[in-house]
Amino acid sequence: MFHSVFTHAIINHLVFQTNLYATQKQGGGLQFQPTGKDIKKIIAINILMRIKKLPSYKDYLSSDEMIRDTFVASVMSRNHFEWFLGHLHVNYNSDQPPRNDQNYDKLYKIRPLLEMLSTTFKDYYKPSKVQSIDESMIRFKGSSSLRQFLSQNPIKRGVRGKGMSK
Repeated sequence: MFHSVFTHAIINHLVFQTNLYATQKQGGGLQFQPTGKDIKKIIAINILMRIKKLPSYKDYLSSDEMIRDTFVASVMSRNHFEWFLGHLHVNYNSDQPPRNDQNYDKLYKIRPLLEMLSTTFKDYYKPSKVQSIDESMIRFKGSSSLRQFLSQNPIKRGVRGKGMSK
């Protein structure tokens, strides 16, 4: 199922962009060169972190046996996880148009991933005859130009999205 969503093309793209960014950022030799296996691990860990919530990512990798998540700690070291926090990349920064450009895209940094996932979803999702499309508000209190305020909704502030339900 994982490879149905995160295809080899997506994983290879993330490996290439992450290595490219890390090389540019560190100015040459990499202390750690991630592979496709590493990218799959970081995606899996991030999915798990959304399911099992702890106050900080450091808690998943804590040396304290009472706090840490043994699965996450067995999959990746804290140093490698922190390295990914600073280096995981999806798109080439130098090609991003400036804010005042007519081609400016708020989602530029993740646009290739969104397009690849959209293609993957179209390939694998086979809708049934009975379905409905609904809009929903995802609660979000942070700062973003995508955030909206709708006074009539139960969730007043957040990011609006379209969802599928049966």
